[in-house]
Amino acid sequence: MVITLAYLAVLAIAALSVALRHGPILLRGRSVLWLNGITFVAHVLFRPPPALVWLPLFAIIFGVSWLGVDTWFVFKGDAALLANAIETRLRRVLVQFSRDQNGYRLSFGGRPASIRFRQIAPGFFALTFRGNWQDNRGKVALRFLRKYGEPLFPRPRLRV
Repeated sequence: MVITLAYLAVLAIAALSVALRHGPILLRGRSVLWLNGITFVAHVLFRPPPALVWLPLFAIIFGVSWLGVDTWFVFKGDAALLANAIETRLRRVLVQFSRDQNGYRLSFGGRPASIRFRQIAPGFFALTFRGNWQDNRGKVALRFLRKYGEPLFPRPRLRV
């Protein structure tokens, strides 16, 4: 019970962080999966007979986050600014791309990849990465795209 409440408290803090930040926020699906997995394991370890009430909730959250591993979520974003940022970062890495109605089609040395861009709600977007991203240019493009927006939890900055 305590671990479940702690997990819900972390989610509430994350929601407050999203609400208080001014710029767009990027949240990768893999980090949500790790958070859910660690919480579930801690819940089972510290409470050996898991409460049957919480088990379906964890299963649903874990299943949804498993499906969203290759998806990044952008909160408080603007569609035009996000598209411009994606195109700018892809040009920096010298990746050939073409824009279509669902997102972008990319080519890494003849191997296709894609970024699906969809709006879930006003100001809330999902970017889904498909295809072969193991090429060096693909990895660099992903690193550049990760730097879009502000971090979910602000990092302390020490000024000297």
